[in-house]
Amino acid sequence: DIFSRDYDLDIGGCVGNAWNLLKNNFGIIFGGVAVFLLIQGGLSGLGQIPFVGLVFSLASVILAGPLTGGVYYFMLKGVRRQPMEIGDVFAGFRLAFGQLFLGYIVGAILAGLSALPGVAIMAIPIIAMIRQNAAQAGLILVAVLGFIIAMVPAVYLSVSWIFSLPLIIDKQMGFWPAMSASWRM
Repeated sequence: DIFSRDYDLDIGGCVGNAWNLLKNNFGIIFGGVAVFLLIQGGLSGLGQIPFVGLVFSLASVILAGPLTGGVYYFMLKGVRRQPMEIGDVFAGFRLAFGQLFLGYIVGAILAGLSALPGVAIMAIPIIAMIRQNAAQAGLILVAVLGFIIAMVPAVYLSVSWIFSLPLIIDKQMGFWPAMSASWRM
């Protein structure tokens, strides 16, 4: 339905509406986003602990999609002028845990895989410079080129799939149809 109709994108209106939403709901928005950031930051920090950090890093990967989807759900309720509760941040676990997890992890894996050719191009001159214990302008240029080759497809795919999690949580779509719809948008 959304693909068949035309739309106007008023950037100023979007920013103005976002500012009004924040002004009128600052406490609840601050609280909901703070809960999200504390959980993500806590898991990341705990992931740095030797040995047990692996468990927290794995938990972070498993929880990131549903938690992010919950934040989208929380914010969409605000945009639609529906009552918001800080508990809505956890709605992703209740409404679409599996699909949000898959949408997050599949998108991340595919974006990461798309960067591998550039990473290989970047790694070869870096390894050569380490072995020679000297930096060379030509090798540095090839490493920078490899970095660019790695980043372009990874950023492109990440941006293409930016609407996947909001579509999953809001429209109850499966992860692959949501990724496809996000790509088309």
